[in-house]
Amino acid sequence: MNITIKRIETEDEIRGKAFVHWKAWHEAYTGLISQEYLDRLTLEVCEKMAFGRTDNIFVAKDGDRVVGFAVYGDRGEENPETGEIIAIYVLAEYYGKGVGRQLMEAGMEQLKAYPKICLWVLKDNGRAIRFYEKSGFRPDGEELFHPRLGASEIRMVFEGNGMRIETERLVITDFTMDMAGDVHRNSLDEDNRRFVPDEVFETEEDAREAIGFLMSQYGRPDGPQVHPVLLKDSRENIGYVQMAPLDGGDWEIGYHIAKRYTGNGYATEAVQAFLPVMAEKMGIREVSGVCLMENAASRHVLLKCGFEPVFEGNGDYQGKKREVFRSIRKMPDHGIKE
Repeated sequence: MNITIKRIETEDEIRGKAFVHWKAWHEAYTGLISQEYLDRLTLEVCEKMAFGRTDNIFVAKDGDRVVGFAVYGDRGEENPETGEIIAIYVLAEYYGKGVGRQLMEAGMEQLKAYPKICLWVLKDNGRAIRFYEKSGFRPDGEELFHPRLGASEIRMVFEGNGMRIETERLVITDFTMDMAGDVHRNSLDEDNRRFVPDEVFETEEDAREAIGFLMSQYGRPDGPQVHPVLLKDSRENIGYVQMAPLDGGDWEIGYHIAKRYTGNGYATEAVQAFLPVMAEKMGIREVSGVCLMENAASRHVLLKCGFEPVFEGNGDYQGKKREVFRSIRKMPDHGIKE
């Protein structure tokens, strides 16, 4: 299998896209929508639709064969600030082979300028909903019944935090799915295995699932807010910074810089820039900083970033009793009312 993703161009690709449309609807939607509607959706109908629109379409090809496609666009005058993944279809024989993911990444790349991206999916199509959730989408409560289909669709949305912090050497931004390879490689550091083993992603697919979850948390008031750190000049992904929720409504700063980039002050630079922005945005007055006592580099970062020690000794750390260092940094109240 040699999958390539490209814009639709040739007549053969248009016909291939039409076949996937026809075949995928019958494979995926039998039993979910009106059989009468499916029976009327012939290959000829799909070909007429395919030749009627060829803009904003990517096809997935295995050799010369079209095996999937994606259509993207915007909501026009209805909502010009929202992009849309209009359709993603893949032949059933290619399920689970990463074709849908590659098509999604191609479409999302074209829509990255939009602060919000939406899509509609059949309410009873659990497989598709799980796929979209892995890409960072979540239901927003909107539902629409289609009498001709005899079925309802729900809307799912992806909203980044619109994060863009620049320092002298770094850029802190939102995660995108194409960062999975870097996240996987960065997580394999010996120090990561030693100090935060639950943040080690043994495969790129593990990293991709984690990114999908983290993207789905952007904009939520109670979920982890994790953002990649890039080198400004090369755009290399070197780690992340995060604000993570604790019990009782408290929040904790977190950070990781890949081993090959440590010793340059990147963690301190990232935390110093990220912390006040996120604290103001989320209305946080107090932030915890916790690490193992043996992790001298992490303690050094916290102290340089203005955290004050409050506890050193035996305590809980990721479900185990370890020697821990706990610290607190008070943040300005930004006019927050109790």
